Amino acid sequence: MIGLIAPSGNLAGVEPSPHRVRVANDRLWTSGTSNISFTIGQGEALRGLEDETFDRLYYFIFHRIGGKRAALQEAYRVLKPGGRVNIILWVRLVPLAGRSAFSQILDRHLKIALPYRNRRSDRRSDQKELQGLLTEIGFENARTNNDDSSLLFESPEACYAFMRESSYELLPRLPAQLRAEIMAMSSEELEKRRTQVGIKIEIESLVVIAKKPRRVFP
Repeated sequence: MIGLIAPSGNLAGVEPSPHRVRVANDRLWTSGTSNISFTIGQGEALRGLEDETFDRLYYFIFHRIGGKRAALQEAYRVLKPGGRVNIILWVRLVPLAGRSAFSQILDRHLKIALPYRNRRSDRRSDQKELQGLLTEIGFENARTNNDDSSLLFESPEACYAFMRESSYELLPRLPAQLRAEIMAMSSEELEKRRTQVGIKIEIESLVVIAKKPRRVFP
């Protein structure tokens, strides 16, 4: 986002992962940017963001938010009349190497795995459910688009480095034995996706955009 925000504009990022916030703030510090900020928080409770302040609000990987209704209510609260909410859901990630290995191995170590399973929120909303929630809360003109993209990596290690930087994985929190098993199985699955240009991970996303109505004065 650095370089995309006009000098007169402001951007506030809210992220539950302290690691991601540290990475983002480090990059801000080196760029000297002053109209962008990142704080630790939850999409369901945008504390510190005032009512009717923003023209746009983006929820990335919305499927990982547990309280989806609360998050959309918060979006409605902080958006100006006429503002828009943009929601991105990952519908399918190919290959699901990390998730498949994670689930299979944790099933074999249930006692150790239970706390890590309970921390994960990945209940996906389908298009009809999400549009219904938006309408109930007061948004209008909801529309959806399918968006397909892909990521290329030179090696499984490069893929893991990307995940570590984005804090997408839980591997650092797991015992060393489980980490090693998951890495080995994931590497095997990732190598099956190798092409002439690298290991390809395809992302199928659903993008939903809705508008907060403008006020109608008598």
